[in-house]
Amino acid sequence: MKALESWEKICAAFLLCAATAIAAPAQVFTTLQNMKPSTGTYPAEPFVQEQDGNLYTSTANGGMHDWGTILGMTPSGELTGAFSFNGVAGDGNTPLVFGNDGNLYGTYFNTYTGVPGGIFRITTTGTYTVVHEFDTVDGYAPLPSELMAVHPNGTLYGSTSAGGTYGKGTIFKLTMTGTFTSLFSFNGTNGSLPSGLTLGNDGNFYGTTSEGGSDGGGTFFKITPAGELTTLYNFAGIYNYPATQGIALGPDGNFYGSTPIGGANKDGTIFRITPTGALTTLYTFSGADGANPYSKLIVADGKVYGVTYRGGETNYGTIFSLIGNTLTTLHSFDYTSGGDPYGLMQHTNGTFYGTTSTGGTGGGDSGTFYSLNLGLAPFAALRPSVGVAGMTIGILGQGFAGTTSVSFNGTAASFTVKSDTFVRAVVPDGATSGLVTVTSPSGTLTSDVPFRVIP
Repeated sequence: MKALESWEKICAAFLLCAATAIAAPAQVFTTLQNMKPSTGTYPAEPFVQEQDGNLYTSTANGGMHDWGTILGMTPSGELTGAFSFNGVAGDGNTPLVFGNDGNLYGTYFNTYTGVPGGIFRITTTGTYTVVHEFDTVDGYAPLPSELMAVHPNGTLYGSTSAGGTYGKGTIFKLTMTGTFTSLFSFNGTNGSLPSGLTLGNDGNFYGTTSEGGSDGGGTFFKITPAGELTTLYNFAGIYNYPATQGIALGPDGNFYGSTPIGGANKDGTIFRITPTGALTTLYTFSGADGANPYSKLIVADGKVYGVTYRGGETNYGTIFSLIGNTLTTLHSFDYTSGGDPYGLMQHTNGTFYGTTSTGGTGGGDSGTFYSLNLGLAPFAALRPSVGVAGMTIGILGQGFAGTTSVSFNGTAASFTVKSDTFVRAVVPDGATSGLVTVTSPSGTLTSDVPFRVIP
């Protein structure tokens, strides 16, 4: 079994309340799949929702060759197919991103051959293609790869944990036609071991490094689409490095992240950081309320949601929400329901979905897939949520058959219904930043975040 614990280091405004952990509200937690070697084991990445409304993720082990798999799952928990890595063209444990062409993309590493890794594309029917192989100069992926981000023009931007001019990691871009460009090499002083990137409201990308910087604890940075990097914050101390899975953009325009072993108790913290680099610690874990928040956070319903790898009632991890400085434990894993969770996402049906890397009843400590229903309303998800007039964006949701209108902050847009779960719309001339609505015979869905119109 691959040791993810060691990989983590190596490899509007919210209400302000007193810091405290409180009991969870009513909710429905469901174990959807108990993993087993034939389907894949040790899932340790979040799900991504595709155009078909299904969820996709990867596993670190299992499958036909025991080098991991990519799996699809319906919102009700039925597996829809699998691709098995063979070790030669990559192995599993990679976060996936939904490209503008309707395919899934990821960056793989390669334990079997020891080569620098590469970038792959996979269709939802399982056709797998390597689109770029790293050569160490343009990047090297010896650790689990990081999540790529999609620019408004459809180009993918990502990072490698090592390689480049100084061997400290790189940032690259890949167009939908397959053109690869290495944009930036970290040198240690400006950080090393970069995380995945997050698109900000200004059209630039933001991210963190978990090593390097002026104080050795990593950095928070901005990089333009052209590759100009600015260090905005330096994390101090070896215990305060940010989680390698990256940061989340909130509706307030700030970013939210975690330090897995930071804080007074060395159990981790949750922080908010502005686009200019002003950091505020929102919560410090103490073990009983969770410990080691390795995974990327999400922002939904005016709250920050996430998972902790350990801590909670039985020390197998938790699911939590945070509003202001008040943390609510939503679920404590007990091994039977899974253990050591990684990653959480919210489907447009309002329900949260996630993976646990161990536990469950499938045998062999193989992990689980689960859902958590808090009764939140369905919404429309924008892909991307930043852009200019005239560009085409994707909108995920459900009940889109027969759609009669799409509007951007009240301005009508032209659109094409691709399926009951996916619509493409053109940002209209004169549109201003605000919520997007999709109206159909099933009702009206509103986007969970505003669409930001940039010059």
